[in-house]
Amino acid sequence: MEIFFSKAQRDRYYHRLRIKIYLIAGAVSLFFVLGAWLVLNFPLLRINKFELVNLQSAEEARGIILNNWLARFLGFNNFLSWPSQVSDIEIKKDYFGRILTLTRTEKPSFAIWCARECYWIDNAGIALEPAPDTEGLSILKISDSRDILLAIGKPVINGQSLSNIIKIVEGLKTTPLRPEKFEVNEEDREFRATGSRGEKLIFSLQFEPSAKIFSYLAEITQNGRLKSSAYADFTVENRIYLKPR
Repeated sequence: MEIFFSKAQRDRYYHRLRIKIYLIAGAVSLFFVLGAWLVLNFPLLRINKFELVNLQSAEEARGIILNNWLARFLGFNNFLSWPSQVSDIEIKKDYFGRILTLTRTEKPSFAIWCARECYWIDNAGIALEPAPDTEGLSILKISDSRDILLAIGKPVINGQSLSNIIKIVEGLKTTPLRPEKFEVNEEDREFRATGSRGEKLIFSLQFEPSAKIFSYLAEITQNGRLKSSAYADFTVENRIYLKPR
């Protein structure tokens, strides 16, 4: 037997159904609003104190943390914004004491990087703190041709370029050369080194340096060909060019 509803009955049914949907949607929205409020304001999730070990400032990690959208929403002082590790910084959370401890687990600095100003950087290319504009062989200093302002906690150059720079610097240590000046031109993707006796080398940052480059450098340094050249150019992959004086 079929049951038929009048138009008035159908209207009442759909009216009650809409009310139920609105109530459910309102309850769900209220749940999320209250949940967000609790996450943002719950005392045990708020950081009252930062303890630092082998760091000068929590700002060193701030730039990396705030790259995450959740951290930007929750804020720098919320425990949920912080993972257990950031770059080479180990993170320990004391919810009841409301203390966040940041411990640098690796060597604090890799080099001094100078653009408008000089900063110590780590081996991930993150600016750590202001550094002196020094000269000499004891401290690795890299001059950046760009007219830019560096910021603590931010990378000074893209990761691939820095990785290639580190490989070049480490490779040069296997040669008789003793570079005393390093320059990077990010626009041309070039890295230049000047030896203590005026030797000039140009590398590309677009590809990893081959181990053969440094073997060849050692050879031409010892036989005097490098010293008699204006510069050695390694900007084309698998090719070496010596510019005559």
